[in-house]
Amino acid sequence: MKPHRDLTYSRVEGFNPNPAHVEILRQLIRESKQNEADTMAQSNNQHTPSLLSRLLVLVVILAIAGLFAVFVWPTRYRYDHYSVSGLGSFPIRIDRITGEAEMLRGGGWLKLGGASATPSPSP
Repeated sequence: MKPHRDLTYSRVEGFNPNPAHVEILRQLIRESKQNEADTMAQSNNQHTPSLLSRLLVLVVILAIAGLFAVFVWPTRYRYDHYSVSGLGSFPIRIDRITGEAEMLRGGGWLKLGGASATPSPSP
């Protein structure tokens, strides 16, 4: 087997590489190139989130935020107080959706605004 002349170390004057060593170097170079090709193939095959999956995550996050905003904050009722001259101040709650107001009395919440105020159960 002829010495491999395209290797850079073979150009050194007076250096004559052993053919067995040259073959070992060739094998190492082939394996190195194969490892590089395998690494590139693996990096290309890694899962990158698609536009659809990113959009789905965004929709889920927005849905959770929307449900939180509707059911947790702000709460359904806005609490305030109602002052009656001679009787003092009473806590009231106003429904944010319907606008109905209720006043807390000894028997529970009483609807305000009508002669037929009926107590409603406490939450």
